[in-house]
Amino acid sequence: LMPVITQSADADAITTGIVALYSRLEVVTEAQLARVYDAGVVFRDPIHQLTGIPALCAYLNKSSRGLSSCRFEFLDISSGADSSWMRWNMHYSHPRLKRGAMLLLEGTSLLQYREKIVFQQDYYDMGAMLYEHLPVLGSAITALKRRMAR
Repeated sequence: LMPVITQSADADAITTGIVALYSRLEVVTEAQLARVYDAGVVFRDPIHQLTGIPALCAYLNKSSRGLSSCRFEFLDISSGADSSWMRWNMHYSHPRLKRGAMLLLEGTSLLQYREKIVFQQDYYDMGAMLYEHLPVLGSAITALKRRMAR
């Protein structure tokens, strides 16, 4: 699937760079990140808030360590003069989650930029990413969701 893109010409290079960087998440370098991120970038997700390319690089590399595979599928991108929203699916597998099966996480990212990205906030469900796939905790969460749906 190709993402649906609605954006200004200024945003094109930034979103294209992000899509290229995250399409197949492997070990990244600070130089790769510096192509799209400002040196003082602030990055937030449900787990952390980080500042600067070195911290972001370390976080991304630590997060991808142990994964058998990880790739992002970008579904929609909508941009204005200084920000973009990107809706994505992360396809990943980890040997300790669901016996290494391929898993899916839906998420959205807000990017704010000048010449490069100065702020990124990722939104996703931590339970769907991790907790629901752990043997004992996953069963309890599934049972609780069923009860709440009644």
